[in-house]
Amino acid sequence: MFEVFQSVATTIMVHMRSVYTDRGLAGESASLTIFASKAGAAFADITSGCTITDRSNGWYSVLVPSSATDTLGILQFRITSTNCHPNDDVAVKVVDKAGSLFTIGTVVSDGSNAANSFKTNLAQTDDDFWKDCFLTLIDGDCAEQTKRVTAFDATTDFIEVASPGFTAIPAAGVKFYLVNK
Repeated sequence: MFEVFQSVATTIMVHMRSVYTDRGLAGESASLTIFASKAGAAFADITSGCTITDRSNGWYSVLVPSSATDTLGILQFRITSTNCHPNDDVAVKVVDKAGSLFTIGTVVSDGSNAANSFKTNLAQTDDDFWKDCFLTLIDGDCAEQTKRVTAFDATTDFIEVASPGFTAIPAAGVKFYLVNK
């Protein structure tokens, strides 16, 4: 079992076996149904929020939306399909981001914000304290995009990332995490 952050989308891998041959069955992405039980609650169908990709030989990647990881504790999955045995083998532990080894920050509203430079709520007092870290946006239009930090201005709390920057200007309130510091 691996850990995922609360309210952050995550990808799980599942293997589906044919009810007829007991071997991996490809081509079932459209007919898979994904159920989830949050911290022991009743299973609920979350298929409509998931992105399912056939990876071959009965393996599927399932992008699970952040709405499914909003409750701390064990998140148990049950994946079904008409032509496959049910798969109950996938579970993750949803943990609080605050207790992690990552530093969590938030984009702050500023007229100078750009796709490669924006104001943050980070409170470090040393310029370039975050230089060479990796910054991943958690939510917003650029969710799950990662860039290397090229500069941090401790006076203005502006952080700059490698060009060309993110695909859009991160909006005020968007959360991000920094690793490797």
